[in-house]
Amino acid sequence: MLKFKMLTREKLRHLTWFGFALLFLGLFLKITWELREDNELQSLDQKVLIFISHLRVARLNGSAVDMTALGSPTVITLFTLVGLVVLWLNRDRRGCVYLAVGSIGAAVATFAVKNIFTRERPSVIPRLVEVAGFSYPSGHSLGATAFYLLLMFLAWRYYSAWLARAALLFCAVFVICGVCFSRLYLGVHYPSDVLSGICLGASWVFLLTASFAIH
Repeated sequence: MLKFKMLTREKLRHLTWFGFALLFLGLFLKITWELREDNELQSLDQKVLIFISHLRVARLNGSAVDMTALGSPTVITLFTLVGLVVLWLNRDRRGCVYLAVGSIGAAVATFAVKNIFTRERPSVIPRLVEVAGFSYPSGHSLGATAFYLLLMFLAWRYYSAWLARAALLFCAVFVICGVCFSRLYLGVHYPSDVLSGICLGASWVFLLTASFAIH
């Protein structure tokens, strides 16, 4: 009976992660559809960027650049390599594959989707940094969401208490939100770019978490 209950709980956990994966994928598809079919979203994007530009303070510009770096491909690649070494030294082969597949998949998804939609970056407000490439989705937002959620789930395995897990979730969400807001603050992405990156990154991580039975 105990074995049956544990098996049932395991299946419910997997179904929950799959459910979240489908939810975030659906949100990504919804945003994408609205962008292609409804000019109102583009107008809303511009209004939000203009509002955020009014919040700019010169002394915070450097902090925004520092925060956005936490979602850059270079930093995430370095963090991933360090994480892989630590997991390998701890003989955590499943964790290694989970982190590697998650990070590589997020990078491939960013490149593929950007080159499918080829959306130009915003010009409605001055950019505080110069960037290249297409705008949709935000690669920093997608990469940060995927990477820091991957780390969170890997860390969850060592803490069963809900308070500890809540603290890890808070840290992951804090960093992700910081990176995402910095992209808007710097004027290099539309809000819909950032939201789509969050949704696609989260969907990918929840799918992997269910598939690898990471919990």
